[in-house]
Amino acid sequence: MRCAGARPVAIAVGLAVVVIASLVGCAPQTGPPGGSKGGILVEERGEPFRPLDIRLSGLEPNSTVTLSAEATIDWIMHRSEAAFVANGVGEIDLSETAPVEGDWSVADPMAPFWALAPEGTGVPSFGSLGETYEVELTLSSADGEELASTVVTRGTQFEGLSIEPVDDDGLIGEFAAPAAAGVPGAEPRAAALVISGSEGGIGGARLVARQLAAAGYPALAVSYFGSPGQPTSLAEIPLEPFLTAVEWLRARPEVDPERVTPFGISRGGEVALWLASVHSDLVRGAIAPVGAGELWCGYPEWRRSAWTLAGSPTPCTIDPADPVPASVLDLENVDGPLVLACGTADTLWDSCRLMDRTLGRATSAGLDVTAITGDGASHFIATDPTQPAFAGTDAAADAAARAEFWSAAIRALGPPTDGR
Repeated sequence: MRCAGARPVAIAVGLAVVVIASLVGCAPQTGPPGGSKGGILVEERGEPFRPLDIRLSGLEPNSTVTLSAEATIDWIMHRSEAAFVANGVGEIDLSETAPVEGDWSVADPMAPFWALAPEGTGVPSFGSLGETYEVELTLSSADGEELASTVVTRGTQFEGLSIEPVDDDGLIGEFAAPAAAGVPGAEPRAAALVISGSEGGIGGARLVARQLAAAGYPALAVSYFGSPGQPTSLAEIPLEPFLTAVEWLRARPEVDPERVTPFGISRGGEVALWLASVHSDLVRGAIAPVGAGELWCGYPEWRRSAWTLAGSPTPCTIDPADPVPASVLDLENVDGPLVLACGTADTLWDSCRLMDRTLGRATSAGLDVTAITGDGASHFIATDPTQPAFAGTDAAADAAARAEFWSAAIRALGPPTDGR
């Protein structure tokens, strides 16, 4: 028997790893067998991003122990560590117990993973977030004796997805969907059009689209510059192909055409909000983390507009303190929820000033809007909340902002199917 929503459990006891496929009566394991010195129990929860429950057991009551994590990500060694005090029966539940000292200070079973920090000056590439990696968890006594260890596979895991490259009449991208969505007779699902930022190409959008598909939503990631045959910089990019992408997505049998939401990150956020404000007949609301509510000038060619419409450059803003009025998007006609997010430690642009300006107009228009201000968080709020921070900002702040953002995004998308 298996608890609802649970996955197999890994229990590390006295350095021996046992994989258990079910829990008797769905009861938690309270300690390792055979009088071992300590054990690590890891259980996956059936939620997006595969968060874990972690419990330590079989310890001396009220003793101090250390839980450490090590992983090699993009050839760079990462480590995190924290000390805990066991309760009166020799157990520690990381969802309820905060460490007494260490690399994190909150009760969170995912903290050993998002607190992983690279050794030295190396920083993993953004693309490495799409790879899996192994994390070794080690439980040690206060005097350094190793009590137990186990290995957990983390990273972005995409089993059970259908992945389809797209190169269709100028549309370049990737379509990701749950495999179950393509079964004959399957109910159509809410879906997202994913538009990345000023990095160009398909890499960032592809990662987010796959994250969405793993959560149950078909998603089309599009490249609008930086891929073969496309412009090499963000300057005078036609907006019309984004409408082509919306129509392509609406025509897919896996997709409910009335529940397609543009999901734009950073510079892609202004396109998502443009689609929501100008083409509310085609899309439902918008999700725009660290985005802007006005059309901006190019990057790095800021003297040119980033976008064109009907062959003409759009009016554009370059100064976050002084938006060009004609570039500001009118949000009055948006139909559906908006999700905005920013990081106060964003070093790429002033995302919180931009978000607050958009939020003010959305609120005045009476829209259903959720805005997340990530205090101390970076620009990378749309990444997996269980992944290590990699932008040099506070890992706990980044993890909290990402978790809050993704909760709001999934709530705005609604249930993948509507039960028809």
